[in-house]
Amino acid sequence: MVASAALAADEQPASASASPAVDAAATQPENHWVVNLSSHLVREKAEEAVKGLQQLGVTSSIKVVLVNGQEWYRVYVAGFDHDGARAYLNQHKSEAAFEGAWIGRDL
Repeated sequence: MVASAALAADEQPASASASPAVDAAATQPENHWVVNLSSHLVREKAEEAVKGLQQLGVTSSIKVVLVNGQEWYRVYVAGFDHDGARAYLNQHKSEAAFEGAWIGRDL
C-alpha cells in the first residue's frame, strides 16, 4: 500500500515554466490524476530530475510516499482527469524523461 505525505511549503522545489497540464481546471475535483515520472530514494536525485524536466519545459513537483515502510521522493506532473493523464503520457512516452512513467491517483 502506498501512503503519501505532502512536503512542507518551504521544501517544495522551484517550479518550472508553465505546463499545459497545470491550469485553473486543476482545482476541479475530477482532476486528481497525476503522471508519475520517477521515484528516488535520495531527495537530491529527485530535485535533479525536477531541474532537468524544467529545462525541457515540464512543470513537475516532488511528493514523499511510503512504499513498504521506505520513504521515496516521487517526481510527478499533476492536474489531470484520468483521460487527460493518459493522453499526456501517451503524447510524451517516447521522450527519455518519460521512460517508465505511469499514471496514478493524486491522493
